[in-house]
Amino acid sequence: MNVLKPLNTQGSINIVSSGIYQDINSGVATLVANINTLVGEDITFDIMSPAKHVKLFKLLETSKDVDLLDDPDNEQFIATNGQIKIYLPKQIESMSSEANKPDYTGLMQMGEPIKVDKKTKRDIETFVKSENVDSIDLLIKDDQLVGFEVKNTGVYLFDDYSNMTGITSDTADVVFKSLAFLIIDGDEFTINVGKYPDDRHLLITEITTGYMTMSLNEELDLGSGDELDLI
Repeated sequence: MNVLKPLNTQGSINIVSSGIYQDINSGVATLVANINTLVGEDITFDIMSPAKHVKLFKLLETSKDVDLLDDPDNEQFIATNGQIKIYLPKQIESMSSEANKPDYTGLMQMGEPIKVDKKTKRDIETFVKSENVDSIDLLIKDDQLVGFEVKNTGVYLFDDYSNMTGITSDTADVVFKSLAFLIIDGDEFTINVGKYPDDRHLLITEITTGYMTMSLNEELDLGSGDELDLI
């Protein structure tokens, strides 16, 4: 329950061999986590409607054991404590986010990681949500992520780069558009930007909670400033 609650507003959750794979923000990013220390190894089931099923799971909280059963005849899993059964429809394998989990082959770190604590995360959320936007612009200078810009709001610089007051989407070396920046709650965050040999870029955010560490992976597109340059 504690693991799934932060995820219940997002897309379907695929748990494969005790690993979580979830589409975030309509598939623009993928969340990956290993929960075998919490539920045991080789646990596999799908949660197609997290907002619905996480609430239903509360009904299973009794002194009885909870079993997860495979029901291949009806293309579903069953979670049951004996008294109550909850049906969990299976996701079509070709649509599963597990099949699209990130491939880190050849990925190289760009610059130093950015550390964000819970308080700073709240400040960043306030800044981002001050304007009704779907994306933010990540600002890269000398191959280092230094901050981000929110259209019609302003620029936010991370602590170690607060002296770079002239940085905007117009003056940064590279601008990447992120649609899932810090979208998942947690206690501590480590933000990395990686570059593949074919010039694709990946934003990797490690999220630490009281129970586990998750990884949010988003392939980045060029942001507004670089799009204008290309035109």
